Amino acid sequence: MNRNRLILTLLINEGLLVNSCQFCLNNMCEVETLLTYLDYNSIDELVILNVTRGKKNKKHFLNCVEKITQKCFLPVSVGGGIETIEDCYDILNSGADKAVINSCAVRNMDFISQLSNTFGKQFVVCSIDAKRKNQNEYTTYYENGRKDTDIDVINLIKLYEEKGAGEIYLRSMDMDGTQQGFDLDLIQTASESTSLPIIAAGGVGDYEDLAKGIEAGAMAVSIGNLFHFVGISLVKAREYMKSDGINIPESKWNFSTRHGELN
Repeated sequence: MNRNRLILTLLINEGLLVNSCQFCLNNMCEVETLLTYLDYNSIDELVILNVTRGKKNKKHFLNCVEKITQKCFLPVSVGGGIETIEDCYDILNSGADKAVINSCAVRNMDFISQLSNTFGKQFVVCSIDAKRKNQNEYTTYYENGRKDTDIDVINLIKLYEEKGAGEIYLRSMDMDGTQQGFDLDLIQTASESTSLPIIAAGGVGDYEDLAKGIEAGAMAVSIGNLFHFVGISLVKAREYMKSDGINIPESKWNFSTRHGELN
């Protein structure tokens, strides 16, 4: 039985943890610093994305993934620059359980089928960067949000489902990093168009936003910038979602107070 999940998304740019505001990146800290305050028992799942612009140093990124996942015993999805089956074996060897694909899926949708046939549907997480076109339509961008595919988001989700995707990681480019909440219209429309689980990303400002994302139809909600000490207790986030009747497991958020409690 599927349950709702809280997912932590870590963005890595040339070895640094960064946050994102409408796809503009801001440096936060070294990966080694991240490891001093990240409690792996505090999250349901982890997503690690290589957001380096231009040519990506895959070896450097995989070294970061290995460090982050070394003592991590929960599902990990890794993406950014995946283009081949060999890339997928590399991320698996670095500690990943799933692959997050974006630009390569847009350019070659048969690659989704290849991955699904090779590793199983549960391995394939198709990431979609959505931007509002008008009141009722969203278009899809790729290449780190720089190129417009001119493909309607809902049509793309349906194509990805047909090709064998297991999940959709759906990020609102408009709301990304704004802390103004999810694009709930986008989540609702997307979730109603597919049987695939929708992971909602982009815009979380407080714990109420997480509950609203689930209520709009997302199976999972992703925290990114919220994790970076914006003054909210993630324990309270979990408790709020439970009190709202959402199927979230017992709270496990427990960050070390020696690095500053999130209140």
